[in-house]
Amino acid sequence: MGSPGYRALAGLPGCCGGLDERSLVVEFSRVLRGGSSGFLRILEVDFEEFLNMLVKKGFKVVLLSEKGFNVMREPQLVCGRTAFFLGSHVDMPGWAESSVRRLASSTISIGPYSLHSEHIIAFLGWLGGRYCQTSSRASAAAPPSP
Repeated sequence: MGSPGYRALAGLPGCCGGLDERSLVVEFSRVLRGGSSGFLRILEVDFEEFLNMLVKKGFKVVLLSEKGFNVMREPQLVCGRTAFFLGSHVDMPGWAESSVRRLASSTISIGPYSLHSEHIIAFLGWLGGRYCQTSSRASAAAPPSP
């Protein structure tokens, strides 16, 4: 079965910086009810179109799966413009997972245990904040290669 006609909720450039989780939920809710937001909009595209749009905009598509590569071995996989895709308490529909796998630059896990999706998201945010900032500062301070 192919991608049903879902709509995608997308952040505009400069989206979400500095907003806490509750403020984001308020913005999502406002837009989904047909209201306006300063940085979110609904795109009338199907799932595969949305994935292709992300790739064209320079995002790495990353699938989170318990069977993926342990990201703690290479935490730089979470750095940069990355769009993470994961299921919640149920797996993604097969057609969606196939689409993500086709475009994914990697399939990662955060370890051998099954965790709630909100914990995974919080962990990836922490990991990115810790590793990516340290990594960019270290590379900026490194002398140029001969």
